[in-house]
Amino acid sequence: YRNSLVASMSAGQPVVPYLAGHLKDLIFADEGNTTRNGLTSFEKLSMVGKIISQLMKAGQVSFSFQPREEILKFFTNLWWLDSDDLRSCSYYHDPKRLSL
Repeated sequence: YRNSLVASMSAGQPVVPYLAGHLKDLIFADEGNTTRNGLTSFEKLSMVGKIISQLMKAGQVSFSFQPREEILKFFTNLWWLDSDDLRSCSYYHDPKRLSL
């Protein structure tokens, strides 16, 4: 993933960053670099800054696409079930009820 992200960003293409990858990098940067006397090292701070900078840079190029009317209609006309309806559907499809 990292190679395709760097290639897309360097080409100026819009990118939806994979947040889990950046969070993993942040965790490793934090846990893999020790603090001494309660002070954060400059190297650790620099690594965290680079990761956050990459994440923010990925969102700077906007996507250029035209909305399609049929897709907009689909999402705007969705109906939703409230909690009571969802519960009754769940009870209706319960395998224990079906096996009786």
